[in-house]
Amino acid sequence: MTALVIRSMETGKVRELKPPDLSYLNFDNTHPLWARDGSFLVVNAIDRKGREGIYRIDAQSGEAAPLVIREPGQGSVSARAWSPDGRTLYISRSDMKSQEEVMLARDMQSGKEREFARRKGGWGRGRSISPDGRFLAVGAQDMSKSSTALLLIPVEGGEPRELLRASAPESLIGSFVAWAPDGKSLLFMKDKGNGAPRELWRIAADGGAPRKVGLNVDWAPSLGIPGGVSASFHPDGRQVAFVMGEPKLEIWALENFLLNAAGAR
Repeated sequence: MTALVIRSMETGKVRELKPPDLSYLNFDNTHPLWARDGSFLVVNAIDRKGREGIYRIDAQSGEAAPLVIREPGQGSVSARAWSPDGRTLYISRSDMKSQEEVMLARDMQSGKEREFARRKGGWGRGRSISPDGRFLAVGAQDMSKSSTALLLIPVEGGEPRELLRASAPESLIGSFVAWAPDGKSLLFMKDKGNGAPRELWRIAADGGAPRKVGLNVDWAPSLGIPGGVSASFHPDGRQVAFVMGEPKLEIWALENFLLNAAGAR
């Protein structure tokens, strides 16, 4: 079972949130989102009744409550980003009939959903809302898988704007995209496709030539590890946090556990 872990940057204290009736989904698909007031988080999860969807987790008690549940016959649903004012949750939902992934704006007060974009084959896992709340930045792969693009989706509707495209063997990492707090640029990660460390780049929001930031990220191709996901800027714009590197896999030996279990009967 996975857990949400909260670490205080002031004290270093670590807390784990493990609702007893909830299992968080694989973190390729569930990027925890903080509410704007810090009182709760939104995650993708499944409960003991098999209800998959988006859940609200209280940041203090760990109590879980469903927000959006995947109905029978519907495709998967995933939380993407909050609007800057915290009133709207942007989610994606798979349309099983058309094989498209639909972007929706969900009003948190009324529960009403509004579609603002859809795409055959789906969007990338990354998601980052612009500071002014006008655009959702995503990385996406074309249907032929020969190229990837960094797209800006207007949340009020309209055609997505392509900011950058990379052709195979190079690719843009769809799980890594982040708006700078001033809204003038975005960070993204590029893979050259030759096994070399991935590279961190920056591009102006109004287009132009991207420039390399100067940080290379090692990854583990044998394990298929993303090698840099869930980018998030600090509000001061001077720090950015993301996941990188190779996970540590372990094999444990359990001694006498069957004997102890028998003795407890």
